[in-house]
Amino acid sequence: MRTASFALLLLLPFATLHACSDDALLLDTWSPVTTARPDNGKSFKAMTISQETRVTAVVGGNHAMGLIVDDVHVCFDGQVGGSSAMMNGTTKVYNFLQGAAHFLVTDQATIDNNADMINAREFLFIGEDGTQILEFEPGFAADQTGFVEGIDPASQPDWTHLGLSTLRVQQATLITHHTRSLPTIHKRSAAGNHTHHGLLIFDRATWQVRSEAQEYEGGLNYSGDWTLDAAVDIRIFGEYSDDAKILVGNSGDTGHTVTKTGAGTFIIDIPQGYSPQSALVIDTGLVDMHTDPGDPGQAFYDVGANWPLQNPGQHLAVTIGSAGSLRLRAASGLAGLDCAGRVEVDTGLHVSGALTCAASADCQLALAAAPIHVDSSATLDGHLRLTGSTNADQLVLIEAALGIDGGFASADLPPGYRLVTQSDALILERIGARRIELGVIDPAASVLTTRLVATQDDTTVYDAEGQTHHVTGLIEQKSTRLRASTIPSGNQ
Repeated sequence: MRTASFALLLLLPFATLHACSDDALLLDTWSPVTTARPDNGKSFKAMTISQETRVTAVVGGNHAMGLIVDDVHVCFDGQVGGSSAMMNGTTKVYNFLQGAAHFLVTDQATIDNNADMINAREFLFIGEDGTQILEFEPGFAADQTGFVEGIDPASQPDWTHLGLSTLRVQQATLITHHTRSLPTIHKRSAAGNHTHHGLLIFDRATWQVRSEAQEYEGGLNYSGDWTLDAAVDIRIFGEYSDDAKILVGNSGDTGHTVTKTGAGTFIIDIPQGYSPQSALVIDTGLVDMHTDPGDPGQAFYDVGANWPLQNPGQHLAVTIGSAGSLRLRAASGLAGLDCAGRVEVDTGLHVSGALTCAASADCQLALAAAPIHVDSSATLDGHLRLTGSTNADQLVLIEAALGIDGGFASADLPPGYRLVTQSDALILERIGARRIELGVIDPAASVLTTRLVATQDDTTVYDAEGQTHHVTGLIEQKSTRLRASTIPSGNQ
């Protein structure tokens, strides 16, 4: 059966699987010896593999253990953990990949790294320089709990915790081909609540998503720079709760960089949380964010030791290459945005740093999401694409506290409108509309509070001296940006 699934996969694009040859050594007995870990010299129980090997052994114990794969190909058909392997909550499995090592987890394998129905220990693969490979056959099932989808969890209390639910890849490349192989399983909390989640952790690593679109229900954490090379779509989703504290983000006090490559779409449909100086570089393909990268909400504070983020806020700076795209579906906060490709703002955007749209940029803004607020400067070029409709005579599209440089070279605008660039604002204006710039005093507070632009309503406003002026057909409050100007004489 495994041979048939492999043959089918060879017909799919981007497949890199290769089976062990008939001459591969068979390792069917787990007999580790105490040796030094290649990364730090600490002792652990391990077996070293230095020739092509098919592993069918049951790997287990109540101590740190694992395999050292030295420059060869390994097909893992065996079992890690499980009731017969004496695993417990202190067991960690370290697999070290060296040279041209390629570790293939087949559809015959069983991996269990769970101490109980909710807690798990990391299953680790540690390479040397990022070129070593961990790959899952599409037939490998991470969840082997016996839970039956569509049946009330309360009526099936006897499912087990058998499965792979926490995976760390460090200085190596992970290749996946199917959703079923991703590390997430059905669990039951101490309170008896059912959840389905896992945790995938990267550190100076690459994740190659291949063959068919995949979905991962669980947390995606990283403690070092890493690359997502998605030839097909990958969606990260799940619901944060006390029983499943999952989100996308990085751990530690200082941020890291995620680089997105490949034609597939990276869909983030789960809370996000980032440390200061975090970065996302979109070289190719689309990153589709359904959640705010600048406000993970309560999850950011509750996550505990697994997510030691101390400074919640707008810490993610995004750079979009000429072949990259970003879509922001939720009202979002970014530390900075530098776009040479395509960006879509559906709901709203606040940039605490600078906004740059290069000559090659294609910037799409929903009129309902205007204005984009920029705390620093905005440098504008490329093409502006406005979606939706408006009846306003004037609408602020972008306001930048430290000024606007340049302007869009071209634009798709609603009929009858034009763009007006001011020193610190980009405005959509109806052609032929009367224009007025107002600095308005709130008499009760005696401070400059709002900037007013045109509308159809009769409105009473106050000038800088607090005198009342009646202006017909010109006033709409659209911004909290402080701006001082004069009211033209002759207002009625």
